[in-house]
Amino acid sequence: MTRAFAPRLTPAVSPLASFPMNKTLSILLSLVFLAGCGQPANDEEQDKAEQRVEELEAQLVETEKRLEARVTETVSAQSDLAAAQERVEELEAEIAQLKNSNEANDEGDETSIDGDLAGGSKTYGVLKLITNMSGPTKSRYISVDLVCEGSAHDFEKIMEENDFRLRNAALQVLASYGYEESQQDGFIERVQVDLRKRFDVVLQKHRDGDSPLITKLFFTEFVIQ
Repeated sequence: MTRAFAPRLTPAVSPLASFPMNKTLSILLSLVFLAGCGQPANDEEQDKAEQRVEELEAQLVETEKRLEARVTETVSAQSDLAAAQERVEELEAEIAQLKNSNEANDEGDETSIDGDLAGGSKTYGVLKLITNMSGPTKSRYISVDLVCEGSAHDFEKIMEENDFRLRNAALQVLASYGYEESQQDGFIERVQVDLRKRFDVVLQKHRDGDSPLITKLFFTEFVIQ
């Protein structure tokens, strides 16, 4: 009699069960670690991005403030420019008015001079007054031609009679000046005044009346060398 044997069944084994347990745990822990490390990196980048946005926003606000300040300065400058232009126009008007006034005064002076001449003013020339100047250096000299004006009826006669006296007095005055003082401002006006005074003294002794015979004195030549 044949003995029957029942087949021996082998239990099914899972593939993971055949994988070493310690290696599985190592892989799982590695995955968890990697997942955990990735999150802080993303947070750090996000923080940096947010910080950069804040910096850009701050720069934008500062730029807007500067732009507003520039606009304000521009408006102020335009206002100042308009005021300056208005002031220039006012000054130009004042200058034009002064010029017109001076021209009118000059015309009045010319009319007055012409009237004096028409009323009998006379002239007498004292020419070629040349003399050395005072000082250690005698190479410097002064040469003057002048014209005297007066309104007396006998003006020309008295001037002609005293011509030599006037020339002598003029040469004495001119010779008293040094070269250094002749270089000072207003020297010609000073000589003009000094000659008028000396001529008045000379003529006062040789004519009747107390009023000065010479009313004006002009230089037609004035040379210093």
